[in-house]
Amino acid sequence: WSGLLPSSRLLLVILLCWTLLVALYLVQRNTSSLATSVQAPACACPACPSCPSGPRGDNASRLHSQSRERRSSSAAIDVCERSFGATQGCRRVFESYEPSVLEREWAGKVKALEARGTLCDEIERQRSAFHSFLRHTTDEESLRLEGKHGPPIETASPSDPVWSVMRYRLECPYPSDPHHGQMVREAIEPLAGILRDPRGVCRYLSPRKIGSRSMIALASAVGGRASIRIVDLGASSWDQGIGSSSQDWLTQQYSSGGFCVAGYTGFEANPNITLASYVQRIPPEVLPVYQHFLVPCSASTNDPLNPWRMLKGMPKTDFVAVKLDIDAPEVELPLVEQLLEDTELLELVDEFFFEHHTTFKDMARWWGKPPKTAGLLS
Repeated sequence: WSGLLPSSRLLLVILLCWTLLVALYLVQRNTSSLATSVQAPACACPACPSCPSGPRGDNASRLHSQSRERRSSSAAIDVCERSFGATQGCRRVFESYEPSVLEREWAGKVKALEARGTLCDEIERQRSAFHSFLRHTTDEESLRLEGKHGPPIETASPSDPVWSVMRYRLECPYPSDPHHGQMVREAIEPLAGILRDPRGVCRYLSPRKIGSRSMIALASAVGGRASIRIVDLGASSWDQGIGSSSQDWLTQQYSSGGFCVAGYTGFEANPNITLASYVQRIPPEVLPVYQHFLVPCSASTNDPLNPWRMLKGMPKTDFVAVKLDIDAPEVELPLVEQLLEDTELLELVDEFFFEHHTTFKDMARWWGKPPKTAGLLS
């Protein structure tokens, strides 16, 4: 160094500084490239606002976005990935049911109202009580169809004026889970009125379609993301049905409520539905967990197509929802009785939807009379 000319020393310093700058630039670029190539971790709570990229990371988010474009503005459907255990979330253990004041009131007067044919008149008289929960369930339905989720329903304890309440104890896979053993109160729409959205039937109220499900308060996953199995008896097709479709609605509503779909089993005996036309309507992300039978389900306990027999043999999930609407009382009512009498089934099924075609004046134009209907609303 001492033997170099001053000009040579300056040139060498500049060259060393330039080499150092180039090296720093290359290191920074490689680090940035590595960061962008790492996939974002899967969100544990698809309903949370802090989950911007969808319920299962960037790749799933893109797939769901494509599906959303294909199905107009419907919410993304969260399908459980194979790495998500079928019973990885917390399961509910039923503790008790608390009927609301409105429900107990209707239980005491429904027979007289039915006999006089004044059910809709009484709903109109109690319009404010019915609107207080219909407003919430309608808003929540709209939010879930957009992939969002509203705040939990606040209920009074021990007896709410309008909302009935299910009480559960949470059982989680790991006793160290902070949710393990936690008691949960979940509001449910009261058994009051005509047991369906009265706005589709009663002429005094703001009109809605007869197939409206906007009075249903669906369950949400508790203690984080949970798996769900849906059994749909009278499934029609994916996004079409008489009155309304159930498959797309149930999967979207439950996905927005924090569930991932681990299995969907449908029965539909409509001879006009072909397998080819049926399958092409199902979103591709749902197909791996989907099975459908284009035959009637059976009420015989010895028949392999008895849905309860099938459900008992299916892999366990955190939550099970069953919908029964096949417009055949001779099959529906025995299935309901089997559910009520079987303690194993009562442990398996967490949420049950049943359109019981009873004989009463306000629904006669849609349901007809016996033998198409069975029993009374009361």
